[in-house]
Amino acid sequence: MKMVIARDYEDLSRTAADIVLGEMLHDRRVNMALTAGASPAGTYEIVTERLRGNPGAFSDVHFYTFDEVPLAGRERGLTLSALYEHLFGPGGVPEANIHPLTVADHASVARELHGNGGLDLMLIGLGADGHFCGNMGGRSRPISRPRS
Repeated sequence: MKMVIARDYEDLSRTAADIVLGEMLHDRRVNMALTAGASPAGTYEIVTERLRGNPGAFSDVHFYTFDEVPLAGRERGLTLSALYEHLFGPGGVPEANIHPLTVADHASVARELHGNGGLDLMLIGLGADGHFCGNMGGRSRPISRPRS
């Protein structure tokens, strides 16, 4: 793994978009697992511009979710809803290339991924409070230190 330290959020967004787009341009099937939230929002703005500009170039890119949070009464969970709003919808990603993970289908998604070469790229976010992906900020109990 290579660590890249960005100067600011804009630099982070451009760098992450370059990495995502570079992986998307391979001349083969590419499997990506992406998350939603504030961390990747700037990255997705840049990526959707490229997707809209040349949708055929990315027809071999398949998207998987991995940190879905179900929402009562809604077909799509938190992550999938946000990805449709910020990436899949604006980028014109075909439904056939979107593979949501649910409790009911986790085993079949794992088999499908294994049969298609595994994941090529995974993009996760890290919140200001240290939460990552589906580990929702403000939802977990802080660790208490024993008193001396």
